[in-house]
Amino acid sequence: MRRVALGLIILSAALAPAGPVSAFEGVLKWRIVQVGKEPLKSVVSDASDSKQVFALSMDKLMSMHGQATVIDSTVYVKGPKVRTDTTARDGKSYFIMNLDSGVTEVVNPEKKQVTQVTPDDMREMAEKLASYRAVFKRQVENAAGGDKPKLSEIMKMDDEPLPNFELVALDEEKTIYGRDTQAYEVRGGKDAVVGWVAKSDSDVLAFYRKLEENRGKLSPHLKGTNPKSVLTREGLPMRVQTLNDRQYMVEDLVEIESKPVSDEMFVVPKEFAKTSPHDQAAESSPPNEKSSQPKKKP
Repeated sequence: MRRVALGLIILSAALAPAGPVSAFEGVLKWRIVQVGKEPLKSVVSDASDSKQVFALSMDKLMSMHGQATVIDSTVYVKGPKVRTDTTARDGKSYFIMNLDSGVTEVVNPEKKQVTQVTPDDMREMAEKLASYRAVFKRQVENAAGGDKPKLSEIMKMDDEPLPNFELVALDEEKTIYGRDTQAYEVRGGKDAVVGWVAKSDSDVLAFYRKLEENRGKLSPHLKGTNPKSVLTREGLPMRVQTLNDRQYMVEDLVEIESKPVSDEMFVVPKEFAKTSPHDQAAESSPPNEKSSQPKKKP
């Protein structure tokens, strides 16, 4: 269940179905910095106080060597084509999306393979996830003894209603990466969230909104769960600060460069082997699941 859910969340954040495309062409760069609650205690007196934590400078966070996780992402945009290169997951893969067809290609240069994910694949994954949840619910109902309270708590968390976010303008302004921004608090969820929004770069904002809108269309169960999509009501999120009971995270849009992007950026080498989500699921199955599969004759 967890493997299917994780795949669904990752892909639904990246994949977008057909729709009009913004006029922006160029390169966008994001940086995410994550610090656990324990390391935070060494730089603030109360790691649960969002005012203290949010006041930490990026230089301070970046100087926490070995304690802060830094993820850089570069997004190339040209018409309906979008490519995302990221240092997450060891930077072994990158994504190529076509906003017209709704198809995403996950490219792994190290393995010289590409996995194509279609909207039909996403819908099938969503159906499987719903089926696994139904099975898990029956297991909880039939659980005996000490296991039932723990399983019931997990099920309760999974059944929690989606947050109803509210934006509240704060009396704070600052310049972030050359853009004047206004602070907004996102209320209604479990996390403390503040976003710094710029009123400039309308073409980038249109592109950003389209990705968030299409994400909700493809995965209705995730619609409205992303504070960034709420912040785009007011403008372009240049910085989003999030504090919860596990970690502090800052997501910055560090660079916006309008320029021509070569078509070659969106072409997968012909020699790369093609796989499907079904192939990937089979490869990641536990040994006992693989062993139960009938062996193919040579």
